[in-house]
Amino acid sequence: MRKELLLILFILFGLMPDAIVLGQFSKDSSLLNLDHYDIESVDVVVKKMEQYQVGSKKENFTKLQHQVVEQGSLTELITRYQPVYIKSDAGGLASFRFRGTSSNHTSVRVRGLELNSQTLGSYNANNAPVFLFDQVELTFGSSSATQGSGSIGGNVRLDLKNNFTNGINGEAKASMGSFGEYMTGAKVFAGNGKFESVTRFVYYEKENDFPFENTAYYDFEKQSYARDTQKNARIENLNLLQQFNYKINEKQVLSSVIWLAKNRHEAQPNMTENINPNTRYIEDQNIRTWLQYDHKSTMADYYIGAGYVFDDAVDYSNKEQKISTQRLVSEAGLKHEKNWLSSQLGIRYIYIVPNVYAYDDQVVEHRTSLYASLLAQPLPWLKASLNLRQQFVTNYNAPFTPALGLEARLWYTDKNFLAIEGNLQRAYRIPTLNDRFWGQEGYDGNKDLKPEDAISTELGLKYFYSPNNHWSLKLKGNAFYMDVDQWIQWTQGAGGWYADNIVHVISEGLELNSNLIYSIGKQEFELGVNYTYNPVERRKSKLETDELNQQLEYAPKNIANAFLQYVYEDIGAVVDANYVGKRNYNQAGGTLDPFNLVNVSAFYKFKIKREQFRIDAQLNNIFSEKYQNQFQYAMPEIGYRIAINYQF
Repeated sequence: MRKELLLILFILFGLMPDAIVLGQFSKDSSLLNLDHYDIESVDVVVKKMEQYQVGSKKENFTKLQHQVVEQGSLTELITRYQPVYIKSDAGGLASFRFRGTSSNHTSVRVRGLELNSQTLGSYNANNAPVFLFDQVELTFGSSSATQGSGSIGGNVRLDLKNNFTNGINGEAKASMGSFGEYMTGAKVFAGNGKFESVTRFVYYEKENDFPFENTAYYDFEKQSYARDTQKNARIENLNLLQQFNYKINEKQVLSSVIWLAKNRHEAQPNMTENINPNTRYIEDQNIRTWLQYDHKSTMADYYIGAGYVFDDAVDYSNKEQKISTQRLVSEAGLKHEKNWLSSQLGIRYIYIVPNVYAYDDQVVEHRTSLYASLLAQPLPWLKASLNLRQQFVTNYNAPFTPALGLEARLWYTDKNFLAIEGNLQRAYRIPTLNDRFWGQEGYDGNKDLKPEDAISTELGLKYFYSPNNHWSLKLKGNAFYMDVDQWIQWTQGAGGWYADNIVHVISEGLELNSNLIYSIGKQEFELGVNYTYNPVERRKSKLETDELNQQLEYAPKNIANAFLQYVYEDIGAVVDANYVGKRNYNQAGGTLDPFNLVNVSAFYKFKIKREQFRIDAQLNNIFSEKYQNQFQYAMPEIGYRIAINYQF
């Protein structure tokens, strides 16, 4: 009865999204600002580095796009609106695959902290609730010179703003959906203009008891695959994030973040196991803290930051097998700007202490990075950057990492501009602690592993056209080539599974992004179409069993998405579609079929006296596509979601 009632409510509210703010174009705007015309961000830590990444492709999300999926996770936001593949099941695991790379080739950051596991090297995209953050920004391609180890395929930044609220305001949200999905969240901003407290809370749960077509069992009587119901795939996530910000004066700011997270999910059984599954859960508990002091002066700006991170994991319900790490992180930087030249120097130090049952040695690791950046704009239409980084790791040799970037306007007027951008850089990844120290049955890891070493180059064109206040067009095209040597691969030998520098991988391709906004009166339309073509192959391997010159596993050669948004005053609707091409799931010729998911979203905003409310409704996978994102793991068919948001 509950589902029927919600469906009736959905129909009553109709297919109805928040007004999209179109940034104003002017001849004096810099290329960097034009590239991000739809968002204002004041993340004082990471922005200091990102402004030096000239020539790198960056994408973010509009307010409406963020709103549509804020009941869900980072996985949903990215796959709906950007041509990035995320390998996931329905039970809580999701890993990035930027430009054909693996999950530990993408770094995920909030303020001065990296969220990637120090043992696994990856970050679970399903553990980041969209509602918790103000903005999400993606950097495509390598960025090791500015972000450090691991940023070979891409970089994800989760943005928290310093608003310095005067008074008390906030919002609360509650949603429910198919297959036992519930979400509650709240944000409370309180301050006096100088001191600010921001409290963010999200609780999410999902039973995941969806029906599906089980391709592991064929019903000969019905001449079709058996219908089944997913079992033992429950998800439960709890996040509490607290900020304290203090504006000492107009030139000095002290800011802090404390993020407590507990993410638990049952390991989803595959289709064969689903008939009689065992209940196995994976649980992560995280404490993440960061404190930073920023100072501006006429001579130079500088910042000092420090943080502590505790990551604890329970794998497959075995609490005796301890897997945890502690990190102390500190960073300091000095920035100087004069006329058309800007420079920055910095140092970053990380002290890592793991407590992992499978490590034979008592491991303690020190990592120190020295970096320098130069940004030059000698002419109004020309910008260039040079980034240098050298990392020092305990008992390890990390490579020197340079990066060179360029942006140039080929022409520009009051109504349009065309720009070319590009970069050439070296990237690397220090092997994870598991890669080097994980031991089993007498095998004590591979301490002689070399860092993965990549050369990355990119060339792009950007075109922006806005003839009047009614419409604008933005087009982007990026061609990239990435050569990754010493690619680390886990393989099975006589002593069990081990990691080794086995593979040489080439990833190349083309990315196209387009965005059209048209407004007339109180109505506004936005259309976006994105496409990625990405061949990525093993070219060399130490293993004779490795198949060369074929598409890497779980790396679709073709991926695309499109969305159409309509807004009229306080109502609106969004239709989005996501296409993922054929994927290899092994080297023996096993492939997964392409799939296309279409979703419909709507909202309606209203007031009761002075209180503001918004109701959101969604139908996901409206054509009930039967697909597998991971071999033999079921994914949900059609489902609904309805939410109410209260702003005070």
